[in-house]
Amino acid sequence: MKNKDLFELAHKNGKKNVFKKITFILILTITFLIVLIPFSFYYTYKTFVNDFVDNYYISKHISFENYNDKQYNQILEYNEKNDFVVKVEKHKKSMITAIPKENNKDDKSISILPEIPYNSPNNKLIKEGRSIKDADEMICPDILIYGVFEDKKISDGIELKDLIDQKLKFNFDIYDDNHKPVSTLEKEFKLVGTYDTSKTYSYDTCYIKEERYDSIIDETNNSNSIEPGAIYIKHSKDKKEVTKFLKNIDRKSTRLNSSHNPE
Repeated sequence: MKNKDLFELAHKNGKKNVFKKITFILILTITFLIVLIPFSFYYTYKTFVNDFVDNYYISKHISFENYNDKQYNQILEYNEKNDFVVKVEKHKKSMITAIPKENNKDDKSISILPEIPYNSPNNKLIKEGRSIKDADEMICPDILIYGVFEDKKISDGIELKDLIDQKLKFNFDIYDDNHKPVSTLEKEFKLVGTYDTSKTYSYDTCYIKEERYDSIIDETNNSNSIEPGAIYIKHSKDKKEVTKFLKNIDRKSTRLNSSHNPE
């Protein structure tokens, strides 16, 4: 065989080898993408669900009512024995309504809740500023949307980062013994931080120190005293365990708040 023929044969074999390599790389790349895309989607979805569940604070307390002293003591003992329980309250800490003084309109109200560990935005969720340190401080959503969120868009919201370190005044209704508003109480808070609403999905709730919240409840004669008791937990995954415990105390006299206890 002549050298020219050998060269042509080698050239043809070289082309075949290059084609095989390219084909192999393409197949490998496509296989990798087929595996990676579903995995990436699953990871993103799982992260979203975990963030939502962990930061959807209403799902992290279990309400109970119609209990007697013996049962309540059992609940307190349960709190002492289980690290996943944050605290037990004889009456649940409900949202209280505050109206920014400059607005003075019912449709411009916000909700106020106490800062309870694992049941309020932590340092990881603070987007601008810092978390609460003192009783006269508060944190609010990074985007504030007044009113019912279902009727609004995020574009309707107000960015609060420019109000950080400013003092904000709010009016709280004072109630008589029939729970009718008779006057208002003015309070001032310093906005020290905003939390990430893309993680909490809470656009109208601000948080203050628990002792300050309790003092406002007392000063305004609010109706927390008629609320059922509540067990606050660290993680939503422990909810079934707490629910099971409450049912075992006394099925007849302890009624769970089923609207806050999805199985």
